[in-house]
Formats: sequence, C-alpha cells, structure tokens
Amino acid sequence: MTEVLEGPYEVILLWDVKQQLRATVAKASSRQQKEGFLAVIGAILARLARDPIAGADPLRHYENAGLVEMQFLQDKVYACYGVDETNKIVYVKRLRPVLSHPLAEP
Repeated sequence: MTEVLEGPYEVILLWDVKQQLRATVAKASSRQQKEGFLAVIGAILARLARDPIAGADPLRHYENAGLVEMQFLQDKVYACYGVDETNKIVYVKRLRPVLSHPLAEP
C-alpha cells in the first residue's frame, strides 16, 4: 500500500482510516486473505487517483469548502471520501469491508 498512485488526483488517507486498515489487516486469518484485501484497497486507491467521480454516488456538497462527499462499494469494501476538484485532492474518510466480506465487523 505504499506504492505511488498515478493519476491526476492526490489521494490522502485520514489518520483514522490508516488505523482502521492496519487493524483490519491484522485480523486476516491467512496470508491469502490479507493479500486479497490489500489488492482490493490498492485497486480502490488507484481508482480514486484516476477518477474519483465516475461510478460513485454523491452524498453531500460542501460548497464553502469546495468539496463533494462521495461513496461507492467495490468487492465488498465501502469507500467514502471527499473530492476537492479545484486542487485535485481526494480525502479518504472510510475504507472498510462490509456485508459478507470475511474481514467485515459482525
């Protein structure tokens, strides 16, 4: 997850997201489960760096801050983030396994 993401947007993970991802990876019962989860996270982050608006659902517009809050679900991992289109920055607020994902919280 330390790879450099290529795309027009800079992707920033909030501190809580980083902590939650570390805890989720630590819960993995096998190396395969851990690597599979990290591959999905990598794909999500690459998607956000390329085009965070396409295929996502807008939640809120924060006009004064110039942000749009977006969300989507990919491979049973929920992503919620803010997009600053003027400065080409994505602030990731949540990345967590959901539904029947083996690492989802009960």
